[in-house]
Amino acid sequence: MFLKIIDKKWTNIFWLLVPIANIVFLAIWDMDLAEHFGKERLFGLGIFFLGSIFAGLITWEA
Repeated sequence: MFLKIIDKKWTNIFWLLVPIANIVFLAIWDMDLAEHFGKERLFGLGIFFLGSIFAGLITWEA
């Protein structure tokens, strides 16, 4: 469902199996998620590092 929200193909899930790339791709996907909800990409890094707080902010304002 997460990949569907950020308009990525399901095959991108395989990047999560690569040790260092999974951290990078999760950060990029979180930035894409923030853009999808009309926030800046920096807000996406907030989602990456402090997910429970920033995800709550997105749901509160959406």
